[in-house]
Amino acid sequence: QPIPVIIGDDGDDSEDFSPRNIVIDFPYFGFGSDVTIRNNRVENAGQDGIEVRNIQTSKISANTVLNSTANGILASGPFNGDVVLFGNTLTDNTVGARFESGLIDLTGEANEINGGTVGLQF
Repeated sequence: QPIPVIIGDDGDDSEDFSPRNIVIDFPYFGFGSDVTIRNNRVENAGQDGIEVRNIQTSKISANTVLNSTANGILASGPFNGDVVLFGNTLTDNTVGARFESGLIDLTGEANEINGGTVGLQF
């Protein structure tokens, strides 16, 4: 049974959460979870700004990720399912978004990637 997890949305389309980074990992929610990460502002992460690892369905939208030293958004681990990415702004991260596994869906609202070394890495 999927466990729905929503981080950072109170329904008003404004940025709600300003953490140093967000990590959702298999030991906490497990494969079979549905995770939504939206409307967050993540700045100056000393590693990855937003990371999902081994999640059945990840929806990452309308986030602003700035100045991460590794990846702005990272889908890590070998067991990601659907990874849906839309409407994010990724600025001055070494890599805008990196995907190690999963079925990657970039067909929604465009993601804006500025600065950094690599935009998208698969």
